[in-house]
Amino acid sequence: MQGQSPEAGGSLREPSILGRDGFHSVPEQPTGTRVERVPTRFRVPLRALTEMATKVPKTERARANASQKTTKGTKVPGRAKSGTWLPLLSSVAIRESSAFTLIELLVVMVIIALLAGLLLPALGAARNTSRSAVCQGNLRQLQLAWLSYAGENNGTMVPNEEGRPFGFWEGVRYSWVLGNAQRDATPENIRRGRLYQHVGDPGPYHCPSDRSTVTDQPALTRFRSYSLNGELNYWIIADAEYGLPILQAFHTESQLRRPSATYGFLDVKAEMIDSGIFGLPGPAAQTEEELRRNLLELRANRWLHLPGERHNGGANLSFLDGHVEAHRWKYTPKMAISPSGHRPVNERDLEDMRWLVQHGAAWQRAFE
Repeated sequence: MQGQSPEAGGSLREPSILGRDGFHSVPEQPTGTRVERVPTRFRVPLRALTEMATKVPKTERARANASQKTTKGTKVPGRAKSGTWLPLLSSVAIRESSAFTLIELLVVMVIIALLAGLLLPALGAARNTSRSAVCQGNLRQLQLAWLSYAGENNGTMVPNEEGRPFGFWEGVRYSWVLGNAQRDATPENIRRGRLYQHVGDPGPYHCPSDRSTVTDQPALTRFRSYSLNGELNYWIIADAEYGLPILQAFHTESQLRRPSATYGFLDVKAEMIDSGIFGLPGPAAQTEEELRRNLLELRANRWLHLPGERHNGGANLSFLDGHVEAHRWKYTPKMAISPSGHRPVNERDLEDMRWLVQHGAAWQRAFE
């Protein structure tokens, strides 16, 4: 109330300031002047305010006090008395790190093993898909080179020749590729082939999934994995035992009925590849009637070569219009029973043979 004296209890307090003892108090007054102290409820130590933010639980305080007693010459920052508060930094420093138990470690190992079991098959499938894509690119490049050669030679196909000058089948003379894929220790026979000038690199002649090695050189990977359809400009050179299959040999593009349905290059099984020829099932025919009979009665015919099955149980094939397809065989693994060829081992193997025959040039000329 205005006009009241300090003695009446109505005086206004002076602004408080920080005293030396850490308490809020009024300024010092001259001797003889009554000084009113701030009530106890307003007297808060600033150190207490600071330490309240870094208060350590009882268990942490006990651990810290025990550490202070056992450590010689090391003082724990904070109050010296037992049961007092410690700064936050010392609280963090004295905490003990927890370790894995044996059971927890075993659980982690089991989880990692399960994840690996789930991921590894997926990674393997992705790797196989990638290799198959590279293989298809190789076949496409070879097929485009085949078309380029025919375009430069008035529609005449690149020669597909083989012989046995040294007792084993190999590409000879003017063939698209020379040598024997199982025996060649260098890519020189690839470079000497007629098709190489349109390819320019030995790389496309080899499938990345083909891990087979050169004969008697287990550390040397082979240089060729593909062969060319034996119907296409096929010739046997200087061999009295085998005659030229007259009606199955096509020499120019104009003789083809459906190039988009006629295969050209394909994967060949590693145990059966030799020259650059893939021998289409069916013996040589002298007449159209004999050709039709041979193509229809495949059960009596033989696999002369076996197609590859490196890509998920199937092979990649190029077609004479330039496109490439993947085809999965119904019967795998295909077994090389005899070097001279063998009949289909069961109905599914016969169906695979029939699929190849029906995608050949001779079938189309005979029945389409």
